[in-house]
Amino acid sequence: MCEFSKEELTSMLSNHKEWLETGGACAGAYFIGADLRNAIFENADLRGADLTGADLRNAIFENADLRSADLRGADLRGADLRNAIFENADLRSADLRGADLRGARFYGADLRSARFSRQVPN
Repeated sequence: MCEFSKEELTSMLSNHKEWLETGGACAGAYFIGADLRNAIFENADLRGADLTGADLRNAIFENADLRSADLRGADLRGADLRNAIFENADLRSADLRGADLRGARFYGADLRSARFSRQVPN
């Protein structure tokens, strides 16, 4: 599993922001299989980011924008997802047990086989 230092993470987020602003003229954020436990993504713009299989346990995504992000198989146990936007995100087989989902928006998100602590309301 790949680990990122705080400086590398900041650089990746900066590059992702540039990717979003330029319509793909540089590299976006690819955290495939990354060890990002306890990482802070508060207010981050991670639209379209690839976090497939990432270990995001106890990470903070409060108010983050993860529209169309790929979180297939990501481990989000205990993560702070308050008010995060997951519209059209792919969360198939993601583990969300114990995550704080208050105010999170999942409109159009693919949650097939995702694991939750309790029943998710329709």
